[in-house]
Amino acid sequence: MPEPSWPAPILHSADLLFKLPRELRDKVYADALDAHCPVGLTEDLLPHIPPILRENPSLLPEILEVLTRLKTFNLNCDDPHAAVLKSPRVCVNPYEVRHLNITCTEYASILDHADFEDLEEHEKIYQRTVSRCDWERLLDFPRLQDLAIYMQKREDNSLNTFDFGPVLYSLRAKLPQIKITFFLSFDTILRNLWDDPRWNNGDISADTPPYRPMGFVDMSDLVAPSTDEDLNYLLEHLSDYVHTGRMPGNRCIGTGLLDESPANRRALAKHYAVKEPALLRCLMRDHFEVYRKQQNGIPEGEST
Repeated sequence: MPEPSWPAPILHSADLLFKLPRELRDKVYADALDAHCPVGLTEDLLPHIPPILRENPSLLPEILEVLTRLKTFNLNCDDPHAAVLKSPRVCVNPYEVRHLNITCTEYASILDHADFEDLEEHEKIYQRTVSRCDWERLLDFPRLQDLAIYMQKREDNSLNTFDFGPVLYSLRAKLPQIKITFFLSFDTILRNLWDDPRWNNGDISADTPPYRPMGFVDMSDLVAPSTDEDLNYLLEHLSDYVHTGRMPGNRCIGTGLLDESPANRRALAKHYAVKEPALLRCLMRDHFEVYRKQQNGIPEGEST
């Protein structure tokens, strides 16, 4: 990412800032910093600070604090070099981060969900995964206000939330004011099918048009907290699935969307992510209760 350019000079002398109270200095920092340009969570923050402020060692800690508070940080979980959640850079203090965008790929299902008897069995499997541990590191951001998740669907079945679902509920319990937005794309699935010779009668010549991506679709409602209306719908129409951790068979993403235009894919996307959104929301709620009990060491079958 190119370094920002700065008008010269922003301040004639950074030392003059010491004559101001901290509240006014923070306002000066906010005006001088380019807070609208997102920055990678693994990046060094120093290039994003005007040189005249960057070179003052006495001011730098509070400038970094303000910058971390104002900036939107990007984390690409699919980047093997993005290990920031495991070892954050010194200049990026998770305590001050307010805005975070995560790009990731759906976690592959470990087993067929139909093989599980209940959510306790799901949790015993998923609590030991690397993906769950990575998601739980979001709980180390105690002042997070905005979390945007951009997920690529990996599998042609119902959205798998078993690795990250309980963490979203934990974040809401810990940070009641947090805003969580969730965006989903099928481009990875569809692009692989588009380039597969079996879908082109063996013809992958230069005449085959390139794949046109659909991009991400806002599906925040899929991971929103469940409602009484959701539960009433399940009891009336899907009683066999209540508290089981199972989902009905999903529509086939490939056969349903491959030949559609990008605009049509976006319009139809919600019908292919999950067949029963209300069931998914209730499943996430029930899963969180199991997760919470296991985190608190409550024996199975015992409630609080």
